Amino acid sequence: MSVAKAGLAATAASAQAEEAINATAGLATAETPEDVRPVAPDQFDPRYETSSAEKWSYYTYYIGNNGLTLFNFGPTIFQDLLSEAAGDPGRLRFLGASRTINSVVLLANGISFAIQVVLFLVIGSFADFGAWRPYILVFWSVVAWAIGFGWLGVHTQDKWEVATGLYMVGLIAYQMCITFWTAAFPGLARNTVHMRTKAEEYEDGKIDRAEYDKADSMMRNKLQNEAFMAQSCGEIAILAVLVGILFALNVNASAANNLWGLSVLIAFASGVWLLLALPWFWFEKRRPGQKLPPGMNIISVGFWQVYRAISQIWRLRQTLIYLIGYFLLGDSLNTTVTVISTLQNTVVSYNTLTLTYLLIVGIASQLVGIFAFWTIQKHFQLSTKTMFDAIMIGIIILDAWGMIGIWTQKFGFHNAWEFWVYQIFYGLFVCPWYSYSQIMISEVTPRGKEFLFFSLFSIMGKTSAFIGPLVSSAIIDASPSGNNSLPFYFLLGLSVLSFLLLFFFVDLEESRVEQEKFLHDEKELLGSSLGAVGEGASTSPSDLRSPSIIGEEVRKPSKMAKTLDIQSLSALFPESSDYTQDHGWVAIVGVVLLGFGQEPRIEELGEAILEQTKNDENAQIKAFRKLREALLKASPLVGFPRSINGLAILKKFLDNSLPQVAKILESDKSLREPVPLEQRHKRGKEFFGKIYAQHTDRVLGNLNSSSGGDLGEFATNCIYGDLMAEISILNEKETGLLEFVCCLTLAAGLQAKGHMYGAHNLGNSGAELEASTKIVERLAKDLGMQWSSEGMEFLRTPKEKGW
Repeated sequence: MSVAKAGLAATAASAQAEEAINATAGLATAETPEDVRPVAPDQFDPRYETSSAEKWSYYTYYIGNNGLTLFNFGPTIFQDLLSEAAGDPGRLRFLGASRTINSVVLLANGISFAIQVVLFLVIGSFADFGAWRPYILVFWSVVAWAIGFGWLGVHTQDKWEVATGLYMVGLIAYQMCITFWTAAFPGLARNTVHMRTKAEEYEDGKIDRAEYDKADSMMRNKLQNEAFMAQSCGEIAILAVLVGILFALNVNASAANNLWGLSVLIAFASGVWLLLALPWFWFEKRRPGQKLPPGMNIISVGFWQVYRAISQIWRLRQTLIYLIGYFLLGDSLNTTVTVISTLQNTVVSYNTLTLTYLLIVGIASQLVGIFAFWTIQKHFQLSTKTMFDAIMIGIIILDAWGMIGIWTQKFGFHNAWEFWVYQIFYGLFVCPWYSYSQIMISEVTPRGKEFLFFSLFSIMGKTSAFIGPLVSSAIIDASPSGNNSLPFYFLLGLSVLSFLLLFFFVDLEESRVEQEKFLHDEKELLGSSLGAVGEGASTSPSDLRSPSIIGEEVRKPSKMAKTLDIQSLSALFPESSDYTQDHGWVAIVGVVLLGFGQEPRIEELGEAILEQTKNDENAQIKAFRKLREALLKASPLVGFPRSINGLAILKKFLDNSLPQVAKILESDKSLREPVPLEQRHKRGKEFFGKIYAQHTDRVLGNLNSSSGGDLGEFATNCIYGDLMAEISILNEKETGLLEFVCCLTLAAGLQAKGHMYGAHNLGNSGAELEASTKIVERLAKDLGMQWSSEGMEFLRTPKEKGW
């Protein structure tokens, strides 16, 4: 029967950007600038969109890795070989001492578990970084298949020591495989077309954050439950074939035939697993993980992750509570299944055929159970927590059933018929635990941290599987009667305690808030340099990087920059564009050079203007006025000192190259001084309103509330009223594009995204936005700047929306 898939999973993408938009959060239209539009926790890259083939290949891998090989039949053949090798004394020499069969099994489990802890801490901690993590699953799958086929040569009692090695490595390989397979489901769910649509609806103001989170949760439930159902269907078919193999091998004829039959079953199921795994390895999209923080490598970041998780998990209160409850309830359930299996084996022994029949009944019930749970959840739109609570009640009933057997032999897992009923009940009401417990882990795991946190949960799951049986064994040994049902006292109490803890104290809504705060604080700790792309969603808003950090990086050329071909940049705008016809392109190039900290290159831009305007003095005056105005308007965006330097260099160039034009420009009177203060304030608010439309009052209110009442006033009166709203030289359209380009040059992704929408609202076409983006990209390359548009998938918006 399917067993606790205690391992686990990665995903997508950080919700850090939610913090950045809290000041302006709310419903917005599709044309609202992004700095006031809600930013979806998951940003989407078409390259990583989940395809139907990828989803179904994910399911087929689970059909192959169904646990029959190394988790169900592996322990059975191992214990059977130990029993045959021990003979009447029932003891074997293992690790320097004479031990009982149960002692050998417990020690083998303990060693295997200890190795798993190390592997999960090491691999799980740094698997959230980079794009290599899919190969973890490939490697451990190959190991698992090798172990599975290896059992063909180990089916006689004289090889029990080899069998011990196969058993321990097999448990490790199985757990690693199931863990890093499960790791993919949050990423698959968050990259579906459905979730991309929901993200667009959220950013367009059609749904709120609660509705988006609900859709995200339901999609994760859908994929995990569908995978479980597909696995159940496939496992029944595989078991049906295995029954035919068992009959063909006549396993009931002798102990030797039974052992050989188990070996063949494991090898056959391993072959099926191999074939069903190949599509997943082919169709899985290698979604990138987080970037390495500065100063860390792939090894050191792993230890940093572990330290941070252990030292900071107390701040994720809901995660910690679920971790404790998961440990306790997992301990109860795992031990309950172990005790029932022990009682079952006293009735049906190690008869492979009977065990297979029981498995078929159990898996069929499991299929019906998970289908019923998911159907009910989907129909009534119930939360993951509600479904999980229902499963906990089923576990309590199971323990109460077993406890009755302490006082009577007529009921309580003492009769053959009870084990058939148990398989049905277990499949219908308890097996959904193996799906919903993993979904619950994804609910309390911060985006982009799935591998680490699922590994920690896996360790807790394995610890519970190890400790519970020891406690139960001690209870039985301490009893004069040796009653094998006595552990149900302990198990029922543990299940009830776990239920009370998880039912009353785990709040998923509160957990989401804690996760976002955790990610935000980490971003602050690392200086915004840890841009998570994450399995969970192809691109995280954390990659919309902070200008305070990246803005300094992009001003440092990585090599000696060559002479620029500025003249060709004007050709990037459409021929019919105002920026081509009316010299507006010089303003865009000028502020890009300013943003990159390349003020001396203003001279090269001046030479390009001369080349284009030839001897047309009027054209020269117009072009250089636009450039001067652009350098002025860029000052609050790229920095006042840089604008001063740029303007000084421009004046020097004109004095030397075009003294007549310089004299004309120098005679220009202030455009702003004659405008009365009241009128400047009015036009500033009007200009601001054209950008933010119906959200203007709310945005101003938020700006003022965050600054003691001054930021909104400063923005409208000074930045817009005194500076930006003066449109006699650079009009509203040109000014809007200038703002977008300044933010883009600084790699201030969130602000660039917002001003991209603002520029469009002010009249810029998609072609003009794309042309300005290409100017930034080309100048960055030609200047040798450490600048990248990575993580700014929003730059594809103009083309995708047909602007």
